[in-house]
Amino acid sequence: MSARSSSARKGCAGDGSAKEGSFSSTNANNDSVPRCDHKVPCIVNKSGTSRNPGRQFYCRPYWKTEDCRFFIWVDVYEMQIRNGSWG
Repeated sequence: MSARSSSARKGCAGDGSAKEGSFSSTNANNDSVPRCDHKVPCIVNKSGTSRNPGRQFYCRPYWKTEDCRFFIWVDVYEMQIRNGSWG
């Protein structure tokens, strides 16, 4: 199992932290953001849950209404980039 498959999720967010509660989003239109398996650049959202308040995560635009629900925490992604384990 690669580092990407263990940290990036498809489908639901797993623990529910990213799909429950309020969130805010930021467009990230550069090469430093992850892309889902469909090659769509991700945006940054902010968790509004009590479990992960304010924690940022990457997902596809319109992730709540699309079949592809790619998800990875920003801090996890950045650590994998630094360690060379992403991809």
